[in-house]
Amino acid sequence: MRVMAMTKPSQRQSGSVLLISLMLLVVATLLTFSVTESSSLQLKMTENSRDYLFALQVRRRGRA
Repeated sequence: MRVMAMTKPSQRQSGSVLLISLMLLVVATLLTFSVTESSSLQLKMTENSRDYLFALQVRRRGRA
């Protein structure tokens, strides 16, 4: 029966861990930018809707 000696992981293996970590970081960063852009767009749409409704109320009060 042979006992296998424990060896250090090769340079290639530890490099792959770094590469995968960097890829996950890039994906998380892109996701963050996407969510931020989406929130900004929703905020602009809400402001435009509020302004439209305010202008509509002012116009209706002028007629009454």
